[in-house]
Amino acid sequence: MHISFYAPFKPLGHKDPSGDLVIGTGLYEFLKKQGHALEVASSLRSRWISWKPWRIPGVRLEQRKLIKRCTGSDFDLWLTYHSYYKGPDLLGPKVAAAAAIPYVIFQGAYATKRRKDWRTRLGFYQNCKALLAADHVFANKKVDYNNLVRLLPPERVSYVPPGIYPEEFQFDALARRTLRSRWGLNDELVVISAAMFRPGVKTESLSWVIRACGALQRMGRKFRLVIIGDGKEKARIQTLANEQVSGQVIFVGKLPRRQMY
Repeated sequence: MHISFYAPFKPLGHKDPSGDLVIGTGLYEFLKKQGHALEVASSLRSRWISWKPWRIPGVRLEQRKLIKRCTGSDFDLWLTYHSYYKGPDLLGPKVAAAAAIPYVIFQGAYATKRRKDWRTRLGFYQNCKALLAADHVFANKKVDYNNLVRLLPPERVSYVPPGIYPEEFQFDALARRTLRSRWGLNDELVVISAAMFRPGVKTESLSWVIRACGALQRMGRKFRLVIIGDGKEKARIQTLANEQVSGQVIFVGKLPRRQMY
């Protein structure tokens, strides 16, 4: 199939790593490996667009451009990766309808609690419009599937379990020896955590790990804490680590995903 691919929340190739970006990129690459021809439809990002009304003219312009491009073309499908209240798909429904091609969403999400909060209400309805327009919606979380069938007929929703590439998680004895030598370690236990150092749950999660390791150190446990990542909260995290596990923490910095395992 010839597929027009769109990721409204975070375009492919975005500089900031995230789980959304990893899944979207994985979906794109998987479909290409299956022999499909994919083209990125647009890099327009709809993150919190309901709070940025000045961007709507740009959305309308992008819609017209894509309708002109897709109408009469050989595209077989419009595929949107991830549409939800924070990043609703404002392009796919109109373009797919005008081009008379099926419109599909992978990782659609629906939560009525977003309708009750005035800060997320508009995004909720924008996302509902996209979900209702879709010929089919795939969910990779059971909770999302259960919520989606409250809005859509079950035959228009499918659950696809998330997967990994197992070869990326095989034990690598050479890498183990190399890293332990680089970090000056012998056979002591290594605790590893990897996350973006961004405000909110990511930083709070890392802080929890650091405080837990501090408690273990005060109990006399021997280990080394290795933290992978970078971001705006780096100074705060490093300060906490020096207070809780002084001398026992190694900050590796940001690593390319292919080097993570």
